Amino acid sequence: LEQELIPRKAIPITAAAKEMSENRAENMKQLLASFSQKQSGQLSSLPPDEQICTPLEQQFVDLARISTAKDTIIEQQRCDIKSINEKLDLKAKELKEALDDLSKCEKRCNAQEEELNILRNLSKEQTYMCEKVNELTRRLLDEDQMATAQKSQIDDLVKRLAKCEAEKEASLAENAQLSTDIETAKATIGVLESRLEKLSPLAELRQITVCTNMIMYYSVQFGEISHDLPKFDSIQI
Repeated sequence: LEQELIPRKAIPITAAAKEMSENRAENMKQLLASFSQKQSGQLSSLPPDEQICTPLEQQFVDLARISTAKDTIIEQQRCDIKSINEKLDLKAKELKEALDDLSKCEKRCNAQEEELNILRNLSKEQTYMCEKVNELTRRLLDEDQMATAQKSQIDDLVKRLAKCEAEKEASLAENAQLSTDIETAKATIGVLESRLEKLSPLAELRQITVCTNMIMYYSVQFGEISHDLPKFDSIQI
């Protein structure tokens, strides 16, 4: 396209051809001048009615006129060609500058196209990252809700554990009290057993078989009644 747009330069006239044309034109001018001078000298001696040119002279006159007109036309065409060549050179220069500008614009367009592709890729990556961020945000909210629920469950478990600990402490205290009561009861049972052993011979002698009677007998003999002793109404010894 660039080669087609560049105009073809006109073929310049060589120096030899130009010099030959100029010499020929100069010779014709000299010949015409000498012939005109001779003819005018001869005709000036004749009366005006007798100043008639011969056919050969008329041919020379016509040839001189044609040569002069031809030289004028050639010179005019030469000037026109020179002007056209200058215009063509100017247009070629302008065309070259326009092509350079077009090449620069094309390079800028390619660079901008590459930048646009980069921006498109960045936009796609940004869209993907936004989707990922939204997904992570949703997951984080879900995990926060799960953490809140688990924290509530843990708080409930802590409260229940504290309650169980309190109940455990109460149970331990109650067990300790029961253990103390059991030890006291065991000691009382031991005392009663030893006393029963002491009363058994007397009961056999007195033929007392009811525990209540035995206790009453013991009270009468020893002058005391134990209020801590359980009542045995129908226990047989």
